Amino acid sequence: MLQYKQIDTRSAYYAWVEELWQAAFPENERRDTEQQRYNIDHAPDMQMMVVLEEGVDGTTDQPKIPLTDDIKSHLADYTANPANPRPIGFISYWDMGGYYYIEHFAIDPEQRNRGYGQEVIRYMQQYLARPIVLEAEKPVIGQWTMDNGQRTPCGSEPSAEGQWTMDNGQKTADELALRRLRFYQRNGFRIIDRNYLQPPYRPQDSPFPMYLLMAGQREIDKGQWAVGAKNKEPKAKIIAQQIAEKVYCGRG
Repeated sequence: MLQYKQIDTRSAYYAWVEELWQAAFPENERRDTEQQRYNIDHAPDMQMMVVLEEGVDGTTDQPKIPLTDDIKSHLADYTANPANPRPIGFISYWDMGGYYYIEHFAIDPEQRNRGYGQEVIRYMQQYLARPIVLEAEKPVIGQWTMDNGQRTPCGSEPSAEGQWTMDNGQKTADELALRRLRFYQRNGFRIIDRNYLQPPYRPQDSPFPMYLLMAGQREIDKGQWAVGAKNKEPKAKIIAQQIAEKVYCGRG
């Protein structure tokens, strides 16, 4: 059974969460560590949630990512007590008023492909009870071949489900990005901006091409949640501006 616990940097779980955050996201997709810690402790609209799992028999297993001495010391009191669950992932999100923005979401690599990701996303959809927006890496597709021999034109996206490989037959980061995109689409998200540029976390960096996705678009379309008041710009553009201003400090 999964449990969800909001934490700050004082939590015994935080050092583990921070290490997974650094391992799961490249530098251009996360802010500086000190700024991240400050936001978790002081940004009123940001929440960090650790995902916990109890052992089948109620006992606690050690987390699967490598444990540094610092993490071991933070988790010592918890791993010594079999009544406490183990961390398997985390999710951080922002309250944007009319919707929520998921900034980072990761599951311990050793715990993937067990349905945990889908369970967490579905829980968050029920728990937050508002539309949810997130970014997904945009695959840079060349010529892909499906396992049935179907091919895609250069520069286009594979649209059918199945096993896709590049012309050289090698698995690529783009294949993994495509799998992540399909994961979110299977769980109710749809692309609302194909030309979205993720604002840089650092002034010296450049914007990064991503997809902007949303679950709960119907509620916004019906006017149940306001995203731009009387602003007549497309909702996706308004949402992108709001995320840039609140999450990326206006560097978009």
